[in-house]
Amino acid sequence: MCLPPGLRDGGPPATADRGAIIPSSAAGDGVEFRTDTIASFAEVMDQAANVVDQLKAATPRFDGGNLAPVVGIPMIGLVFVGRLNDVADTWADCAEILRGVLEKDGGKLFKVAENYRAANERTVTAIEKTDPWKTAS
Repeated sequence: MCLPPGLRDGGPPATADRGAIIPSSAAGDGVEFRTDTIASFAEVMDQAANVVDQLKAATPRFDGGNLAPVVGIPMIGLVFVGRLNDVADTWADCAEILRGVLEKDGGKLFKVAENYRAANERTVTAIEKTDPWKTAS
């Protein structure tokens, strides 16, 4: 009941657009496969950051402490409401930190995959230009 509709129905969360995602390779080995795996993991981290942010936004909190006697909560219950709010606030703070780490590190992983792909392409080009067997033919 406390979860937003997007989390209750099990639908996929929205993902951040990171530009050109490295295309998946057909082979299960090599640099392309490895960089695809890194990029896929970075996408999962982005999705997890979105879910954590949605959960943070849906954290239940009782803000009507001054209305407690009116809605039928005895004054002694306000102590427990305060504890509930403390737990909710702690969760929200921790969720914000976790979301930030997932987004920041996910972005780094995208960059790592792009750097590995670019380094591999340059290496292959250099090898093709300097291959003595290829030029001798």
